[in-house]
Amino acid sequence: MNQNGWSVFLLHTVVDDNATPNDYAIFRSQADALFAYADSYGERLWFPTYDEGTVYYTQWSSATVTATAAESRIRVDLTHREKGEMYDMAMTVRVELPDGFDGAYVDGEALEIHVADGVRYVLVDVTPNLPLFISRSAPVDGNDGDFELLPVV
Repeated sequence: MNQNGWSVFLLHTVVDDNATPNDYAIFRSQADALFAYADSYGERLWFPTYDEGTVYYTQWSSATVTATAAESRIRVDLTHREKGEMYDMAMTVRVELPDGFDGAYVDGEALEIHVADGVRYVLVDVTPNLPLFISRSAPVDGNDGDFELLPVV
């Protein structure tokens, strides 16, 4: 968990503790302990269905993220090689903040700034083929700045 890695559990069958398990079963007490432990991490863990996890992994494994910094904003683009509408899941990406970004905002909402090994960054959810803009200051009077979100063609 502390390394932001993958841990995949496929549970086929949960059986009562007094049952005779097969090769793919897990006892109910073991499942309860596993889910209680996982629940302690809150929203840091994602519990997709098999289909959702497969789509996400397929998209993730062919994804390319680019971040382009300007004076007051960063444009983040996510593309991948997969075809079809099913590959449109937003993906969480780490974006390093350049000097001068004392704050970070997406759609007027402040983002939490993290620091690791002296590098300041934010985590944002980016949808494929739809650029995301991170601004360094909060919008004033509902004005999000001098740009609009347009799909990448």
